[in-house]
Amino acid sequence: MSLLGDAIQAIRILEGKLLLQVGHAEDMLMLTFVSNEGPTHPPEEYRFHVLCGWRLDAAGQTLKGSFDWYEFGGGESERPEHWRPIQGGSLQEILLQRLLGQAVPSVSPGELMVDAARGFKVKSAGVHRNGDCTILFENHVRLSILPCGSRGEAWVIFHRGTGRAWTGDPRVLTKKGGRLL
Repeated sequence: MSLLGDAIQAIRILEGKLLLQVGHAEDMLMLTFVSNEGPTHPPEEYRFHVLCGWRLDAAGQTLKGSFDWYEFGGGESERPEHWRPIQGGSLQEILLQRLLGQAVPSVSPGELMVDAARGFKVKSAGVHRNGDCTILFENHVRLSILPCGSRGEAWVIFHRGTGRAWTGDPRVLTKKGGRLL
């Protein structure tokens, strides 16, 4: 199978999974997806790390994007003098709280639990020839991942428990010690 075919197969692992949590490690977006197979099967957990630009779209408009991380979410007069996004309070964090249905961070600043009633179950996922990938949720929100081809810009999926990793970028694959499907 080609690298593109492997990447498509990898991203499709997320189809049917529920978005459980959204967080950050500095400016890397981290999404946690879980299977919902019922009480007889323990849920599988997948971490999706996005190390490049991304945006969320719905109803023909962009709702938020990766660069909202760098904007303070309050008024300029409220902005602390040496504010950094990792401290919480970014425009992105505030917009995600509204979209995901949570009023406050659940674990720490920047980590948000997703309200299951909001429809963030993966309907479809795909990869384009240029490495971009798209995840469409059942609520019609679309997540577009946009690596620009720079070294280190990519997306990676980790299976929690086994340590397996999948990506469309062989450079990240080599660094992380994972393997393509």
